[in-house]
Amino acid sequence: MLLRAAARWSRGEQKLRAVTEAAALSERELGELLRREGLHEAQLGEWRKAAPMELPEQGAKIFSSDR
Repeated sequence: MLLRAAARWSRGEQKLRAVTEAAALSERELGELLRREGLHEAQLGEWRKAAPMELPEQGAKIFSSDR
């Protein structure tokens, strides 16, 4: 199960989808997303920090808020 979860999140598009989806959620909803997708909040935080470097123009606007 863990290997499948790791493989699922190996692509940048999937990570970006998770980060953008998480940005619009309440704390409760975020917890549900993390459990459902088999992610840890620290992973999401790392991806959120990396997003502006991957998407310089859009990333700075979308991902500037921290949880």
